[in-house]
Amino acid sequence: QARLCLASLAGTERVEASGNLSPLSLRESLNAGASVAALSGAVQSLSHGQPGRIAWQGNALLQLLQHSLCGHTSLTVLATLSPSESLAADSLATLRLATSTRGLPLAPRAGQPSAVRSALHHAAARHASHLASHVAALPADAIDEFAGDPSAAGAEAAGAAGAAG
Repeated sequence: QARLCLASLAGTERVEASGNLSPLSLRESLNAGASVAALSGAVQSLSHGQPGRIAWQGNALLQLLQHSLCGHTSLTVLATLSPSESLAADSLATLRLATSTRGLPLAPRAGQPSAVRSALHHAAARHASHLASHVAALPADAIDEFAGDPSAAGAEAAGAAGAAG
């Protein structure tokens, strides 16, 4: 069984960046911050071999990610950072959290590809099939031209561009 979990932890920086948030936005921001703190603590505990110290039921994000953080899975963390100097501390904290997931003792089972790897494989196969259908539709002389030395074809194209200029 494959499982793909996506979680956006954006919003923790909004409290400091904006002085006047609506009560709903403030609550969302505080919840996001609490989730990030809980995730960070869980990653640290798991990295040190102490999964019993994690309050899985106390946080919705941890409940969602429990199977991804423990067990026979592949985990990919995508960290997005702000180029803003005023958010440098948030970006650094994001990088530290993402980097700390490298220490998780995950052991994907052989023969059971991760959902992400499987999805990428299928997308690549569809793309290859699409390209093959385009190549099949090309005239034979065009295929023969590209089947030769790739560096020669590049030199010919560069020469033609130079002659045109």
